Amino acid sequence: MSIRQRWKVDGMTCQSCVRSIENVLQDTTGVEAVKVSLADNQATVTFAPNTVAEETITEAIKDCGFDATADTTSLRHIARLGVYGMTCQSCVRSIEGVLTGMPGIESVQVSLEKEQAEVEWDPAQIDIGVIVEAIDNCG
Repeated sequence: MSIRQRWKVDGMTCQSCVRSIENVLQDTTGVEAVKVSLADNQATVTFAPNTVAEETITEAIKDCGFDATADTTSLRHIARLGVYGMTCQSCVRSIEGVLTGMPGIESVQVSLEKEQAEVEWDPAQIDIGVIVEAIDNCG
């Protein structure tokens, strides 16, 4: 499972600042993706929480010379779940339809070929067990 979270970053003045943060974070073990926005004064980071801590990411940004604060309201979990037994695109649409309608679900991508669903959700609104049960109930 991965987590996607935003950090407020103060003190950036140019694209060189953006690249500095992106380069440091991309080299950090456990960081899967980084997008830094100068215009929004923020960094969005996808990371494996069992490999790298939120505090480590905050400190890495601060070590670049910027003030950084994790936005805990932006916390999202992402999981790739094995979905076995699907036989057609109707199965895919059924799962996507059920999950997309649930409170707290941010995005759903189901792949018939890979036999998996990638789900992004707000852990304050819904638990992974509820998501798995909803998929199981699709048949």
